[in-house]
Amino acid sequence: MLPDAQEHFQSLKQQQATDITAKRRQFTILAQAEVLAEHMTQVREWDLFLSYIAAAQEECAKEIDKLRAKISDPMVVDHDEVMRLKVLLEGWIQRQNAFQAVISLPKDLMEMGREAKSLAERMAEMEKTD
Repeated sequence: MLPDAQEHFQSLKQQQATDITAKRRQFTILAQAEVLAEHMTQVREWDLFLSYIAAAQEECAKEIDKLRAKISDPMVVDHDEVMRLKVLLEGWIQRQNAFQAVISLPKDLMEMGREAKSLAERMAEMEKTD
């Protein structure tokens, strides 16, 4: 048996309330992460860690350049060799992307935290007007 219109709208309201609660919880977690990220960037060990990551990222850039040069070399004509080089290249590119994600993590967390605070405040204002 299908629910009547009143049951349907009641169910939708309950789902929306659940969704809002879940979003508020996510925003709170992101706002807390902003504070942690700010503290993390002030720690000397974080700077040391970033120097290691930056060096590894530079190594990746060098390997990527070497592999691109080998792939574009007209003397490399064996299909299997070209495919092997392309797979290696993709691996180095993904490694470089991972290092970049680690480097930008505090900045990203701080930005997301600020946005989450703003959204949480707007949600609270909207709830007051309802």
